[in-house]
Amino acid sequence: MVVTGLAQQRLGLVVDQLQGEQDVVVKPLGRALAGIRGIAGATDLGSRCTVLVVDVGALIGEVIGVEGLAEAATSS
Repeated sequence: MVVTGLAQQRLGLVVDQLQGEQDVVVKPLGRALAGIRGIAGATDLGSRCTVLVVDVGALIGEVIGVEGLAEAATSS
């Protein structure tokens, strides 16, 4: 499990495996996939491996609701 957060809110994401950590450039998905909630975009990790990037704020918003997220952001 990976625990991540935004302001005072925390969320645990169940993962199969961690590959490590690195800085990436997030690229938009394009019109066809832009409406997918919880995905911020995609990035190329090199060696021809493209992965989706999780939008933590959107996922927390889905879990606690938009009102709760707005309150958390203004209270910190």
